[in-house]
Amino acid sequence: MKPNEKDEALLRAAQTGEGLITLTPDLMNRMRDVLNERTREFQDDLPKLVEACPYYMRLAVTAHVIEQVVKVAQEGGSFRNFIYDLLGFEPDAYVPLYLAGGMTITNEFVISEACEEQDAEIYHTILELANELDHRLDEGAPNKRRSFLLDIGLRVHELSKALQNEQEKRRRVEGELAAMQ
Repeated sequence: MKPNEKDEALLRAAQTGEGLITLTPDLMNRMRDVLNERTREFQDDLPKLVEACPYYMRLAVTAHVIEQVVKVAQEGGSFRNFIYDLLGFEPDAYVPLYLAGGMTITNEFVISEACEEQDAEIYHTILELANELDHRLDEGAPNKRRSFLLDIGLRVHELSKALQNEQEKRRRVEGELAAMQ
């Protein structure tokens, strides 16, 4: 799928600021239609292109892609870093690779890392509470146990609220990241 002159002009304008385009509702509708048509073409052509590749070429390409996925998982990086720097594509590959789910890969690693850090913090807090519970239960005073159980309830509620807030932040950041890319 080769870009046409208008696609290249739009790409050049987006990359360099060269050229001025006045966006009108009619132009936006035409752009949407062209994008939808290109998307359909790509989705129709992709299985045929893959099938036409010799087995060992598909194997080599797939192995290369898996290596690069592992690299971005271990070292981090944006979707653009992944497709341009690691996979070696040009800007015309952005939309097809995005539509194939490429951004999901890079976003998942960022989200997973944040969740792991948050999970570790919550786990550490739970361990502290468990150790404190063991200590207070050893003291054997009923009023202290009841007070501690109330403390645990309040802390669990606070952790739950903090987790909800973090999840809302994550969804907001995911939306912002998707909008930026």
